[in-house]
Amino acid sequence: MGGAASTFLNGVPVITGNLTTPGSIVGENLHQLSSGENGPHTHPNTLTDPTHAHSYLISFDSGGRVSGTGNLFLGGPQTNGATTGASGTGISINNASSGAGAGHNTAQRSMTCYWNLAL
Repeated sequence: MGGAASTFLNGVPVITGNLTTPGSIVGENLHQLSSGENGPHTHPNTLTDPTHAHSYLISFDSGGRVSGTGNLFLGGPQTNGATTGASGTGISINNASSGAGAGHNTAQRSMTCYWNLAL
């Protein structure tokens, strides 16, 4: 007794014993898939990239000097209560595929045994 294991048991996890000893426990009741065993897939996603602008106030003191708050460019005519140009962040999402669909164990927990057939 104790011959070679059948090839249909290749890859079956052994819980106790081995694949050739009667009474050994093989297989699994539960099997959590690894990322490689999970089927190829992607996940839906969304990205909101709203543009935004900044406002600024310009005021002139009694001597005609400019003062104000916010980002101020003094290279050209200024408007009181003006707004800077709108700008986005430029971020993006790459929806990469995950999972490889590799084979995995589907053998239920079982006990090995020998059968004797009388002919």
